[in-house]
Formats: sequence, C-alpha cells, structure tokens
Amino acid sequence: MILTIQRLAYANAGSDATICGDATYTLNGTAQRYSSLSWSTSGTGTFNNPSILKPVYTPSAADKTNGSVALTLTVQPISPCSITVSDQMTLFIENLNIIHNLEPTQTVNMGSTLNLVFEVEAHNDGIYTWFLMMKRSKIVIIQFYNPQYIGN
Repeated sequence: MILTIQRLAYANAGSDATICGDATYTLNGTAQRYSSLSWSTSGTGTFNNPSILKPVYTPSAADKTNGSVALTLTVQPISPCSITVSDQMTLFIENLNIIHNLEPTQTVNMGSTLNLVFEVEAHNDGIYTWFLMMKRSKIVIIQFYNPQYIGN
C-alpha cells in the first residue's frame, strides 16, 4: 500500500492597502497547493479577472463612499483534500474633497503676492497640487508636501 499525504491549500490575500478614490488597485495574492481560486469583495466594485492571483480591483461609487472594502481570496484544495482556504485584506479608499473659496478670477501684478487659501478634507497627509492658469496659456504647478494644518 502507498500512502500519499496531500498538504492543505494555502492562501494569502496580501497586506492591507490604501488608495486614492479615483485609483484602481492591483492585488498581490499568493496561493499554494490549490486547484482553483477566486476573489470576492464586501463591496460592489469589480475585478478585471477574479480567477487570477493578481487581478485589478476597481472600487465602485459605494465603495468610495464607505471608505473601505474587504477583499477575500478563496482557494479550492487539490483532491483528495476538501478544506477550502480563504484570506482577507482591507483596501482603504481615501476620498479627497477640496473645499475652496477662491474668487473665480483674480489678477495679480508682476512681482506682487497672492495668498491662496484652501481647505482639504482627507484622512492622511499627501501631496496637493495647485494648477494656475496664466496668460499665454502657461501652466504653473506648485506642489505642497506634508501640508500644514491650521485649526480653528
């Protein structure tokens, strides 16, 4: 008699991650000793192919509103094993809402200073970019790293 011992399937959905609200996310799942796999979501977003280890997830509007989704990788074992294995990661979705109170058009003379004030509702520090339209169709881009919060 020959006795063959089949090891159990293994699944790892990857680490929790954070994306901006307008981004997609490429999952980084790993699995071993499986016959098939599938990804599922607690939300209503979509996978480009839920049957591969590294699909792209596109959050839905509801996912963005909720701020996070649980993404689950489930693997089916190789026969004769029958224990399905799952692992889950959380995808956090940061929504950046800019509240501005600038006049639609402001004129600044050469050499003068214009203070630009804006508020950002976000859950973490980031990079904020101003796009200033100037005469002769020039665009000036100013980036602020780790913006300063001034409380009320």
